Amino acid sequence: MKKINAALALAFGGLLSVSHPVLAATASAELQVTATVPASCSITTAPVNFGNYDPTAQNDTLATGTVTVTCVRGTALSVALDGGKNPGANAGERAMTTSADSTAKLAYYLYKPAEGSSSCDGRETVSWGASDTDRLAITSTTISQATSYSVCGKVTQQQDVPAGTYQDMVTATVHF
Repeated sequence: MKKINAALALAFGGLLSVSHPVLAATASAELQVTATVPASCSITTAPVNFGNYDPTAQNDTLATGTVTVTCVRGTALSVALDGGKNPGANAGERAMTTSADSTAKLAYYLYKPAEGSSSCDGRETVSWGASDTDRLAITSTTISQATSYSVCGKVTQQQDVPAGTYQDMVTATVHF
């Protein structure tokens, strides 16, 4: 065992005594490092559920849904809501239908929150649609986190419709 240790010490000692040449000059070059962060967004929704609608009621039925958008910081964007599967006869109007009677239509409207508000309170008057002027314009996103926006819904009073479950499907699109 002593012979092996002595042999190893002699071998390592010989490696340590190898001389290296002295370097007298240097050269440098810059290494460019890049990354591109493209503008990107994702969108999710939560439904506008009007619950039970009473055609004999003297008041409109109101409900709130949400559109949630996540975009890369600094992305300019707007959010559009299309006319649904059953666009209505009037500007901003959409309609829900029932599978039992596809001719029965329950008209409804989707609005942006009132100026200066982020929630729905019944004062909404500006339709939320798909054209450039009807989209919800979002001027700035400061951080890359999900931000929710209220969708204000209204079913007008005293619509003469038969009993049934009514529905429509509206597509929300984020433009960036």
